[in-house]
Amino acid sequence: DAPPNAPSCAICLDDFDDSRLACDLPCCGGARARDSTVHFCIQCVSHLCARVRVRDVAARCPRCRAAIVARHDGSFALASCSRVCDVCRQPKATGLVCDACALGRRFTLRYACVRCGRTQRIPHPMWRYMATPRDASDVTWACGACQDFTHWVI
Repeated sequence: DAPPNAPSCAICLDDFDDSRLACDLPCCGGARARDSTVHFCIQCVSHLCARVRVRDVAARCPRCRAAIVARHDGSFALASCSRVCDVCRQPKATGLVCDACALGRRFTLRYACVRCGRTQRIPHPMWRYMATPRDASDVTWACGACQDFTHWVI
């Protein structure tokens, strides 16, 4: 049996050995990952990449959420995020929506337009761009009432 502090995969929880090797990811691998207590086996990350490949999107790194793909030689590479998000129109989506809009859809909040004061639900986490909950967002979103891109508060 392995000692209690032996490294194991954070996904399948199997200990690393000759048949189950830790993978070195191109996004957050290297020395920083070796110092981390969170590691992933090649099999689990390959499985993540294979699951999303059938939908023609890139997988997300389980540590840093960067877009990754599995190569034919068993290694991993950073994926291009060339798709435009269907919600915010930013060119950083690996699927139909970017990670931020996927989060915003799960936790939709009502925001008030700084210009007209009307509220609307925004499917993007605008709170990420606010220094405090009382501050207006640093970025803009389209207001249905003003018919313009304005700043928002929660």
